[in-house]
Order: sequence, then structure tokens, then C-alpha cells
Amino acid sequence: MILRTNYAQSTFYKWLVLALGAFTFTFVVAIPAMSLPLLFDEISKNLNLSLV
Repeated sequence: MILRTNYAQSTFYKWLVLALGAFTFTFVVAIPAMSLPLLFDEISKNLNLSLV
């Protein structure tokens, strides 16, 4: 009986660690990378950049 409880708890923690890793990646890497294209116009104006 104890073996099943530990196995179920171990399985739960595996999913928990996977979810925390995915959310960490989303908030640390993906969200800032998605916001950069929206700021390109403002950044280019501040730095006086142009394509021509």
C-alpha cells in the first residue's frame, strides 16, 4: 500500500516539475521575445535608425 502512495506522489511531482518548467520558460523567455516586435518602431525612432 505504501508503494502505491509513493508512486502516485512521484508521478504527481513529475508533472508538477514539468509544468513549473514550462511556465518558467514562458514567462522568462517567450513573453519578452513576443513583445520586441511591437517595440521595433519606437526603438528605431529613439536610436534614429532607418532602413534607407
